[in-house]
Amino acid sequence: MRKILIFILLFIIIASNAQTQYSRVKINLRDNTIKKLVAYGVEVDHGIFNPGKYFIGELSSSELKKIKSAGFEYKVMIADVQKNLLAKNEEIVTRDNDNCWKNPKKEYKIPKYFHLGSLAGNLT
Repeated sequence: MRKILIFILLFIIIASNAQTQYSRVKINLRDNTIKKLVAYGVEVDHGIFNPGKYFIGELSSSELKKIKSAGFEYKVMIADVQKNLLAKNEEIVTRDNDNCWKNPKKEYKIPKYFHLGSLAGNLT
């Protein structure tokens, strides 16, 4: 019975963490300090910090709620960072595959006396 209860609790914890959405946010720091942002529990060890002006970073939805309740001015630059990165990666993979592998721009001539080596194609 205990094992089932532990398993259910573990599943709920994992499922709740899987729903976290991250956004790229620019936080205005003209009227506030970075120390005040840290005091509200926002991680600022990663991102772009311009003292006295702004902080740009990827924040979770719970961190966004904290800065909103604290009264910080912010602008959401990218609403869902994960979807944005997946779309960029898909674009790169598609572009590279189409341009490089399917339609090579240049045909290279094989030298007249070229041959592969005897050890898996390598020279010995």
